[in-house]
Amino acid sequence: TGGEGDTQMDNLSPSDEKPVQRSKSLSFKPQRETCSSCEKTVYPMERLVANNLIFHATCFCCKHCNTKL
Repeated sequence: TGGEGDTQMDNLSPSDEKPVQRSKSLSFKPQRETCSSCEKTVYPMERLVANNLIFHATCFCCKHCNTKL
């Protein structure tokens, strides 16, 4: 009994639409990660994790001989 254009959305009036409210509590700033060696900010492309510690790939080295790993 409905034509091709009849859908439930066609029957809604503008007063039936409810505006979407965004909660300010949901917006958050990402936590800055710092290198365990140099203590500077580590960005995702240079991030290396070892033993649950975060390093720059260039800071990750042997503590005994200082060779980069």
